[in-house]
Amino acid sequence: MDMKFINFFKTHQTISAIILATIMFFGTFLIFNATASAQNVIITGDVQHHYKIVIDRQPYNVEICQKGNQSGASAGDLLSGAIIGGAIGNNIKGEENGGAIGALLGTIFANEKAKQNKCFVETRYDETRREVYDYSTFTFQFEGKTYTTKFIK
Repeated sequence: MDMKFINFFKTHQTISAIILATIMFFGTFLIFNATASAQNVIITGDVQHHYKIVIDRQPYNVEICQKGNQSGASAGDLLSGAIIGGAIGNNIKGEENGGAIGALLGTIFANEKAKQNKCFVETRYDETRREVYDYSTFTFQFEGKTYTTKFIK
């Protein structure tokens, strides 16, 4: 076989596959036609296209703000604020009862922080439904039996 011919098919594999599929497709009908005189072959020509639904999702971000707890902080948050404030107050040099003042201020700060609005960013999605081609079927009868072949157009 000529090398140019072989190299053409190596570099154009998609075309080669299409040519091979076409030859196989028509070769099947040639076989059916060769036996048609001896046997009963009915080609109904019933081609059906099948579709499916796909959903495209487009993300977008939304900032959501919620009102804080108007009754104040929980007992655990108040205790944490008092401990942190007391630790900071004890480290102030020259301040007598700095830990107690720090604990009081830490509790007040935790309580006010709980009343503030809390905001966060959430990702949401816009969804679009669309119908797209999935596959096709070809139905024919051979020797009294019905056959259906699935293919992609």
